[in-house]
Amino acid sequence: MPISDADFDSTLDAIVDSTRGAVGDRQASDYHTTVFLVRDGEIAVQVLSSGESLGFWRTLMRFIRRRVLARGGARVGDEPVDTYDLLYELGRHQGKDHSCPDAVFVGAEGVVADGSESIVLVGYTPDGRANTALLALERAADNTMRIMDAEVHHFSDGRALEWRRNGAQEVLRGFLEAAANRNESGEEADR
Repeated sequence: MPISDADFDSTLDAIVDSTRGAVGDRQASDYHTTVFLVRDGEIAVQVLSSGESLGFWRTLMRFIRRRVLARGGARVGDEPVDTYDLLYELGRHQGKDHSCPDAVFVGAEGVVADGSESIVLVGYTPDGRANTALLALERAADNTMRIMDAEVHHFSDGRALEWRRNGAQEVLRGFLEAAANRNESGEEADR
């Protein structure tokens, strides 16, 4: 059964609150791209940082290198890897062993239209619902971040922002491709 609109939006609110706390508590000067996978009311968190799980990220980078080269692209070492490709590959990798989540949220540092720094949180469900939060950042003299304001766009309010590309949607696209491949081979997924 799909996640309800109310649960989808309240999960965004909880992620906004936890992000505020995490940034404030650790005197952060950066925010690593973070993926939140929601299944049956539980949230699993994966931080895209080489220090967290180096072996996993090395393996994932090998997959991306192969796919970029197969598409005739530049070597990964020659230019930065597209974060959206990384998120898609994360979904494909996780989707080999796990069922598709009820919702995915991705948080990342970004610059919004007016040029100000923000942490952008986007949520997406397999049935195409989206919600978004923009957390306005201010930098102190020592470069630590402080969240000044949060602008939340709930799906149920009909105010979700549309982005050129949605990181959460890329993770789900990877999961769904892996599920289709699993179904063709008759494999079962873990929950």
